[in-house]
Amino acid sequence: MLITLFILAVIVLPFAIPLIIISLSNSKEEQPTPYRTAYPVNNYYNRNMPQYLNQPYPNAITQPPFPVMPQGANITPPPVPVRPIPPKKNKPDMTVSNILFLIGTAFIVLSGLAFGVAGWVHTTHIGRVAIIAAASAVFLILSVVISKALRLSGTSVSFYILSTGLAATSFLTAGYYKLMGEWFSFSGDGVFALIATSCLIASIMLYAGNAVFQKLPLICTALSTTVLTVLFGIVQVCDDIEIAAPVFIAAQALIIAALYVFKAAEGKKYELPIKIVGICAAALYGGIALIYVLASFFDPTISSITIITVIIAQLMYYGIIKKINGLIYAESIVFSFLALIIGIYTANTASDKTATLTFSGIMIASYLIHRFVPALRSTFTESSTLSVSAFGALMCLTSMTRDSFMPEIIMVMINSALIGTYVFDKSKAKQIAAGVTAPFIPFLASIRLGDMISGNFSTGSNAYTICMSVFSMILIISAAIMNFMPRIAPVFNTKYPRKTNAALYTDLSFAGFILMFLSCAKELTYIPAAICLIHFAMSNKLRNNITAVFSSISFVIAIRTILRNSNIQSSTVNLMVMMCILILYMGISRFVYHNATICCTHEKLVIDPMLAAGWLPIALMLGTTRTACFFTLLGSAIYCGCFIKKNTSQTTASILLSTSTLLTAAALIARPFFLPESREVSSKITIAIIALTGLACRYIWREFKEASKYSSNTIFIMSFIALLFDAMIFDTALNTIFVMGIMILVLIISIAVRSKTWFIASAASLFTITVYATREYLMALHWWIYLFIAGIILIGIASINEYCKKNNETLKTSVAKKFSGWSW
Repeated sequence: MLITLFILAVIVLPFAIPLIIISLSNSKEEQPTPYRTAYPVNNYYNRNMPQYLNQPYPNAITQPPFPVMPQGANITPPPVPVRPIPPKKNKPDMTVSNILFLIGTAFIVLSGLAFGVAGWVHTTHIGRVAIIAAASAVFLILSVVISKALRLSGTSVSFYILSTGLAATSFLTAGYYKLMGEWFSFSGDGVFALIATSCLIASIMLYAGNAVFQKLPLICTALSTTVLTVLFGIVQVCDDIEIAAPVFIAAQALIIAALYVFKAAEGKKYELPIKIVGICAAALYGGIALIYVLASFFDPTISSITIITVIIAQLMYYGIIKKINGLIYAESIVFSFLALIIGIYTANTASDKTATLTFSGIMIASYLIHRFVPALRSTFTESSTLSVSAFGALMCLTSMTRDSFMPEIIMVMINSALIGTYVFDKSKAKQIAAGVTAPFIPFLASIRLGDMISGNFSTGSNAYTICMSVFSMILIISAAIMNFMPRIAPVFNTKYPRKTNAALYTDLSFAGFILMFLSCAKELTYIPAAICLIHFAMSNKLRNNITAVFSSISFVIAIRTILRNSNIQSSTVNLMVMMCILILYMGISRFVYHNATICCTHEKLVIDPMLAAGWLPIALMLGTTRTACFFTLLGSAIYCGCFIKKNTSQTTASILLSTSTLLTAAALIARPFFLPESREVSSKITIAIIALTGLACRYIWREFKEASKYSSNTIFIMSFIALLFDAMIFDTALNTIFVMGIMILVLIISIAVRSKTWFIASAASLFTITVYATREYLMALHWWIYLFIAGIILIGIASINEYCKKNNETLKTSVAKKFSGWSW
């Protein structure tokens, strides 16, 4: 023991002597001498000189002359404002005391290192602890002596802190060497109790030192060691992180409540340090609890749920009391996280189906809380909780089974109803968002429900047809209720006015798309066909009936599907049914939507849905047979003609009628009926149809003389040429006489009406057909006969030309004079 004290004295002397010298030096420097004044010398100098003394001497060239003051004027100069000069901050010089203190500290460190290398290894465990404890006591004594005798507060605080650290270190060293037993050591079960006790010793000493020295670092360090004491104490007492984590979150909640609810630090001397350390402690304890929650995310416990619940309660309370919106936003997100944690916990302890229902139920409750509690209600909290709730509904759809699916359907219906309530919200943006998104979840639910109940039907498609038909009817009824709400519930409509029709058009559009797919079902097709009629009637009640196009198309598809699934094998019957539907559609278009294809007024925008869907029956009539071609062309002619409305211009109407006439002519040419066995007769009928087309064009364009004339003449000439080729192809005497008779008749009529066009056409055709009919006889003549005829023709032309010159005319003017009264 004497050897230990000797070693301790050897260690302490190098520490004590420099510090005593520093203290004595500082005490001498602080005493004023009789020759030293108590005021700084710089204060005798006037640094605030007048402004005019600081100005440069005026330039004689640029300075204007001084004004001449009148007699009797007051020549007292105005006061010059004085700008105060801030005093300079002088840095403290490095005194002898500071230098000696630094040197002494270096000696202490070096001596400690030398001792650690030389004698520490050969010292016993008790001796090592005794050395550290003795050093702590020596530094404590030095701190007291320096504070009381020399009154050096800074040096005294330094020694005191050093003593505190050595005291805590000695206790930890004793635990390291198991001097207090196996349990109370680093390798025992009480390791955290050992560390907590060490922190408690340091904390007590620091609190005692702060009571003596009143220094800010002491109280901050004391509070920090207290936080560590509680931390390790909780870990030691709980002995399991699952138990310790809720205790940590409780400690965090108590600290925050003490600071901001009970305001324990308010008005205290050390208010700021207490708040800073308290906030850091709360963050530390809460962080440990949160890390536990995240670490056990896939295998949560009751502790995890408790921690998240406490966090939600704090965010909710302080967000409401302090009116901090950010805390409310964070609370809504953490609430969703709590629902997820509970869902995972339920899945691990019960089943996935129960977990899904639990998660969805909690999110519905969360949404209702954040919507109907005014302090928690905001756009962010509503949208976030409703979005997660909708996600829960989708999860419910995936967990449905054929044995049990009603609870999931109920959850989906509740979520859909919650989204649908925003259709009557006061915000127009929310009304649009709700109207557009509301049908999606019920649509998926209908598909999933059809899959679940398909086992009760002969074929699975029947289940889907029934479910989707019911859903489409629900959408149509929903649209009808919203459309007629001002009539059936005027008070409700006044309180919750509908600012947009987005929900109406979305519901009817969704129903229309569903009907288009349902119309292709193999069985029960008559159900969507009947719903199409209801959908069409409801669509025409809106301000814009564009959704009626869907039901118009769906009805045609449904009829086509019914025909295809029936026992009717005749394609002609199918073509006739499609033609009847086309005629029905075009009749409705003609008599109901007769004003215009798109009629826009101040109240409504009416679109002709029959014309918009009329192309579909025509497309379904396409085929390779003559009958299909006839019906297709005839239907196209009817469809094209129905584009003529009351407000259609004359020119547009003429073009449409001409197109319809040409399609009708093509249909008659491709007719499947009245087909004579003789090709000659059939050719004559085709030429007659072409000629009648020209006559129809002359009537259609009667308001436009030039167009009527040229269009009809073009078609007539084409039919005339076709008749000429007919005579050449069918080269019989009877056919040639028939064709020549028609041409002679046309020639006579052209002479009667004085028409140059038809006179030339008929004469040329007669000449051509005559030459072609007598080609065998002409080919049998000798060549000199042709030479003789050519000579006669040339002589005749020369004689006529000479006769014209005699009368001062030319051959051209003479011919023009003969036909001067004729027209083209």
